[in-house]
Amino acid sequence: MRATLGASYDQVVSGAKAAADAEHVDLGVFAALRTHWKATLFSMGLSFALVMEGYDVVVINSFYGQSQFINTFGTVLPNGEKVITAPWQTGLSNSALVGEVIGLGLNGWASDRFGYRKTYMVSMAVMMITVLAPVLARSLPALSAGEVLMGIPWGVFQTLTTAYASEIAPVMLRPYLTSFVCACWGLGILLSSIVVKLTLVIPGEWSWRLPFALQWVWPIPLALIAFFAPESPWYLVRHQRFDDARKALKKLQTKNSGDDQHIEHQVAFMNHTNALEKAEQSGASYFECFKGTSLRRTEIVAVVWALQWLCGNPLMSYAVTFYRRAGLDENTAFSLNCIMNTTYLIGTASSWFLMRWFGRRTLYLAGCVMCCAHLIAIGTLGFFSGEAVSWATGSLLITFALGYNCTIGPVCYTIVAEIPSSRLRAKSIVLSRLTYVLTGLLTNTLTPRMLSPDAWNWGAKGAFLYLGTCALCGIWCWFRLPETANRTYAEVDELFARGIAARKFSTTQVNLYETEKRHAVVRADSLNDDKVLDDKDLRTATLDA
Repeated sequence: MRATLGASYDQVVSGAKAAADAEHVDLGVFAALRTHWKATLFSMGLSFALVMEGYDVVVINSFYGQSQFINTFGTVLPNGEKVITAPWQTGLSNSALVGEVIGLGLNGWASDRFGYRKTYMVSMAVMMITVLAPVLARSLPALSAGEVLMGIPWGVFQTLTTAYASEIAPVMLRPYLTSFVCACWGLGILLSSIVVKLTLVIPGEWSWRLPFALQWVWPIPLALIAFFAPESPWYLVRHQRFDDARKALKKLQTKNSGDDQHIEHQVAFMNHTNALEKAEQSGASYFECFKGTSLRRTEIVAVVWALQWLCGNPLMSYAVTFYRRAGLDENTAFSLNCIMNTTYLIGTASSWFLMRWFGRRTLYLAGCVMCCAHLIAIGTLGFFSGEAVSWATGSLLITFALGYNCTIGPVCYTIVAEIPSSRLRAKSIVLSRLTYVLTGLLTNTLTPRMLSPDAWNWGAKGAFLYLGTCALCGIWCWFRLPETANRTYAEVDELFARGIAARKFSTTQVNLYETEKRHAVVRADSLNDDKVLDDKDLRTATLDA
């Protein structure tokens, strides 16, 4: 690390310590929001891109229970019922995910090469063009192709917004701004369910074309927000653009957030963290995500995101179809869907308080337990029939959604932002989101078949399949998921470098800036035949201080 920082080593470490001390000062949430309101607004503004993905993911699934869409594209079964067949439900639901895979790959390269802002604005321009495809679609293959095209910019937004929020947010606000990404996703889902319900009364094809067309509302204002937003100072420091990093921090600065000296300390902190990570990693490529301590970090973010599907969440995604299969009429099914989707906003807001009180690990474990309990109840109801059973199933799905959105849903975004190293954050989030997408392809293949009358027709009993996967994920969380609350990125790096067990993360003491001991070690080293002290020895000596 001394070779990386050169003559500025002492100055950088001293400034990094001052910045780290400032980060650990607990201002309280509302005081922190007042102090860092610019960073909060820019982060929230860019995160609104996820409204579009959440909107379309559910709107396309809702159409499987909409009469006008079924009349246009449905297939008549031998019993005379007209439905969107399970293979086409799978194809349409997975199309956007296929596009996301492409977008994920592009973002991992583009955001590292050109920065977050430029990548975001170009993706918004692409979004405006691709929305045209589903609006003009005349067949299911054309609609599927349109979903693939729209999925490309969504793949960019899903990972870029999380990484950007984590890099401009102070430690105090990091869980709120990263989990706000989930709130935006939930807002899109809520808006889609409201729009689809309102368009039920529109005769003909515009009952399903109009919901797609409404997505043109978002790209221009969001691109303007990105134009005026500062680039991530972490990105600029990683590219040795220190003056630009100071300008970006200046743009985020308020009267109460600090003076120019504080900005210098922040740049020093980022430079110090980047140097520590360089000592652990030979580069910043995708291959580095699978080497050394980064492999453990990649495993964590990948499983945490995949767990969002494996906990039973697909039952919520197919809620309208699920309700109809349970025997509820169309209007009631869409009304319950709207009620259920309000839990995304309620749950995310609740998680902000819960994370402050309980941390990330505890909430994730509690979420797994809650999901398992609901899946047992829903699956058991699948063996019975009747109107009361249908209403009970619908009610359980709503409480399931509320519990999920207080825990696993929003907390995931905070975890995947905090676990990776800063040098590999964008690529780690891309890989974890890719795991999420591939898991979604699997669950989107299985769930329609479980629910559709032209396939397995399991109905509510399909919850037992997700009970098994959710229980396994809960066991994994107990042994592998660490607690990162109130830790700086440098401290998280250190805990992983020392191989600290997940259950001991929250109680292990870390001191990266013990100046007296560091100088003693360096002086002793300089007297020892000019032997160069390696970073791992320096780290050990520092921690022993």
